[in-house]
Amino acid sequence: MAGLGKGLTKNEKTNQIEDFIGSATANTQQPKPEKNGNGRAKKHKSYMFSLTKPVSDDIDKISLKPRDFKVSRSEVVKAGIEALKALPKEQLLEILKEVKASS
Repeated sequence: MAGLGKGLTKNEKTNQIEDFIGSATANTQQPKPEKNGNGRAKKHKSYMFSLTKPVSDDIDKISLKPRDFKVSRSEVVKAGIEALKALPKEQLLEILKEVKASS
């Protein structure tokens, strides 16, 4: 809109601007999901949390246990969460207390 408003009064400029804005179309499309490197939609979100060196080493050791498939560190943590969820509440609370006491 170069040169818009040259030689126009303030009211005429305002009217032109309002006409221009009024003629714009709104983008009502939903944002597209984020894609990972291979073009697929992301199924996860990254989170950061702190681990001690021994716990990090344990995760690495556990990830090397399978001989016929590969397991990532994240998958080891997910498996641990699934195992904890399967425990009875009393046993889960006991484990959490032990971990809390050793921190």
